[in-house]
Amino acid sequence: MRMLTIVPLLLLACGPAAPVDPADANGTVLYARDKVLVVQHDDPLGRITVGVARYATNSDLELEPGQQVDLWLSGESRPRTVDRSEVTGTASLPGKFKLGGYDVTGTVVRVDGGKLTLDHAPIDGLMDAMVMPFDAGPDVAPGFSAGDTVRAKLIVSSHGYRLVEVEKTGEATVELRTDVKSLALGEVLPALEVPVSQGGNWVVGAGQPKPTAVTFIYTRCPDPNFCPAIVSRMGGLQERIGDKARILLVTIDPDYDHLPVLGMYGGLVGAKPETWSFGRLEPIELNQLALHAGLSVTVRGGRISHKLRMLVLDGDGQLIERYDDNEWPLDRVASQLLDGQPRDATELGSLYGEPE
Repeated sequence: MRMLTIVPLLLLACGPAAPVDPADANGTVLYARDKVLVVQHDDPLGRITVGVARYATNSDLELEPGQQVDLWLSGESRPRTVDRSEVTGTASLPGKFKLGGYDVTGTVVRVDGGKLTLDHAPIDGLMDAMVMPFDAGPDVAPGFSAGDTVRAKLIVSSHGYRLVEVEKTGEATVELRTDVKSLALGEVLPALEVPVSQGGNWVVGAGQPKPTAVTFIYTRCPDPNFCPAIVSRMGGLQERIGDKARILLVTIDPDYDHLPVLGMYGGLVGAKPETWSFGRLEPIELNQLALHAGLSVTVRGGRISHKLRMLVLDGDGQLIERYDDNEWPLDRVASQLLDGQPRDATELGSLYGEPE
């Protein structure tokens, strides 16, 4: 009889636990200071986009870079607020990561959505002075205008670069060159002789001997999502087109990337000189080519913006299509270089589909 009275009590004590509120996201802490938290989301539980996000935090959160965390969020406005966090482990940080971030100073050239394009000073230990877009977040970037001088912290992640704690320090005049119009679809690029790494010149545009893909890189680019990604894609394109078309990568850092440097770089990445070469132009010609490609050129210093941009030119030097990313379909671009088709007849800028 005693057993009959004990069993029901045990069943009540071992009943189902109260449901646990699931976390909204998880990730690796990259930056945590002054109620600002930056987290890299690689597997964000399906609720937050993969990438790097900035959050507001409660003052009692004590987190360190490299900690893996679960996050409970509130609010829909940006940045969202972390109400609660739980450390679940540790993770390796990106190779170029620096505790506390890199110090950045520069002048805003353009505000585009959540990006700030900065004409920035050299970033110690990371990159030389350059014009380059950085993610700042849609709640931060609209607060700035072209000509503002700023300082910020730059956080490096495997998903790219992210500005945090951006502060306006003053105003300065930054003009953009507009004296050369960007090339429209079907227009012929004016002929340009480009000195190349294997010796001699390659003519691009009117009078070029073969269909040619032209893009921009520099050998010391530290962002794996920019120049290294472009170079990797070009390796695949080279195998598809053989010697029937050409690939030309023009450096935007002519002060450092002299032809011997470009030649060594081409050898390291497996460029076959008959198909794929690296070119260097003097600043005047470089800026003209950049403007034809639709890249911005600042008057001060004459530097061009470091964006992803590729022109596909047919055998007559006409623009078939312009690509503004590094995700273009290899088969599509190879077909354009080999057969001249498909031709983009709508708009510029990475509106690609499958080969026709």
